[in-house]
Amino acid sequence: MLTALHITVYPEDKVYAFPDPILGLGSTLKVYRAQLVVIMDGTSSQTVRTWVSTVGALIDEQQLAIGAKDEVSPSADTVLPTDGRTFTLAITRVAETDVTTFQDIAYDTQSQNDPDLLQGVQQVQQQGVPGQKKLVYHVRRENGVQVSKVLTSSDIVKQPVSKIVLVGTKPKVVYLTSGQYASYFNEAVDKYGVSADSLNKVMKCESGGNVNDVSANGRYFGLFQFDKQTWSTTDYGSRSIFDPEAQILAAASLWQGRSTAMRYWSRTSVPLISARAPACSSWKASSSTV
Repeated sequence: MLTALHITVYPEDKVYAFPDPILGLGSTLKVYRAQLVVIMDGTSSQTVRTWVSTVGALIDEQQLAIGAKDEVSPSADTVLPTDGRTFTLAITRVAETDVTTFQDIAYDTQSQNDPDLLQGVQQVQQQGVPGQKKLVYHVRRENGVQVSKVLTSSDIVKQPVSKIVLVGTKPKVVYLTSGQYASYFNEAVDKYGVSADSLNKVMKCESGGNVNDVSANGRYFGLFQFDKQTWSTTDYGSRSIFDPEAQILAAASLWQGRSTAMRYWSRTSVPLISARAPACSSWKASSSTV
C-alpha cells in the first residue's frame, strides 16, 4: 500500500493503520519518522535514524567508541530535535603523542698562529665535530591531521668540537739556484729559515764573496767579516773563521735570532738589516760594544 502511494518507509520508522487494512473497511495510515542524524566520525560520515533522545544515548546505541581525548560536538547531554530537522553529530578523533627528534649543533672554527708554518699555509690541526641536541615535541592530531606541535624540552646530548686551523706566520724564504756558495746558503735556509738571497747580498757587501777576506785593520775575517771575539760566541766558533760553510751558517743563526750581533751588518738593499748600523765597510765591532 505504501509503495503504491510512493511513500518510502525506513526500518526505523513506525507505521500505524486504523482500522486494520485486512478488514477491507478502509484505513488511515500514520507514519512516524525516526530522527535523521548525520554522524561525522573523524574523516568518515554515516547517516542513521534513531528514536533515542540525547547525544549520549545515540553514542551508546550506535556503539561509537570515544577515546579519552576525543571531542564530541554537541555534548553528550544535548537533546535531539523532534521536528524533523537533520541533526549532525561531530566526533573529533584526537591523538596526542610526544615526538623526539635530534638536531645537529654546528661547530665553530678557531684559527691559531703557528710560527713553524710558512706564511700563506694553513693546516687543520683538529677536525670539527658537530654536536647534537635532543628535542621533544608534544604533537596533537585531530582526525589524523597535525594541528599543533609544542616544544617541551631541549637538551644538549653531545657538545660540538671546534675545528682548529693553524695559520702559518713563518716568513717565506728564498733559495739560491746558482752561485759559488749556493749549497751553503740553502743549507742555512733549511736550518734557520732565513732568506738565502738576503744573506747573499750581505756577504757580497761585506767581502765580495772572498772567503779569505781580511779587513785593512786586520780585525775582521771571512765572508761576513766576523771579529774573533764574536766568532767564538757562535755555534761555529770551533771551526776556522775562513770556513765558508761555517761563516754562512753562523751569520744565518744570528740573523734568525735578531741578536745584537745583527747590528754589525750595514745598510744594504736588504730590509732586515738594522737601519741603525753604520756603512757596510765599517760594521766591524764586537758584540760587547754594540
